[in-house]
This record gives sequence, C-alpha cells and structure tokens, in this order.
Amino acid sequence: MDALLNTNILGNELVRWILALGVAALALIVFSVLRRWIRQRVKTLAERTATVWDDALSEALASVHGLTLTVIALWIGSRFLTLEPTLD
Repeated sequence: MDALLNTNILGNELVRWILALGVAALALIVFSVLRRWIRQRVKTLAERTATVWDDALSEALASVHGLTLTVIALWIGSRFLTLEPTLD
C-alpha cells in the first residue's frame, strides 16, 4: 500500500494528489454553502429595503456559476502540489 501511495505522478506522490483533490472538494463544498447562505441573506434584505444596490448584489451572487467555483476550488487544491511551469 505504501508503494502505491508513493507512486510519482507528474512530480508528486499519489498521496499529495489525493490531498489536493480532497482540499479542492472541501473548498467547493464550502463555496457552495457560503454562496447559498449569503445569497439568501442578501435576498431577504433586498426584499425589505427599497435600495437598488442590494438587488444588484443579489443578482450578481445568483449569476456566479458552479464552474467558476469549481475552477477556483481546483486552483486552491493545486496549491498543495509541486507543479512545474512546463512539461518536458
């Protein structure tokens, strides 16, 4: 089992790839929950007030796509890897 976890893939051990994937998955879950929670709070505030800025903020939060959050989460996960600028 240790030999498998120590397998080198693109300059990183498999255990590092698993860690990076876990961090990315956790980041995506946190981002999704926060987006939903903040959006609901802003939407509730927007319904109680007559100002335009909170309506715009609510619409902006609604327009954030899951793909955007996924890319950011993968970037955060990649910070746990040693990646070369180019592949030889």
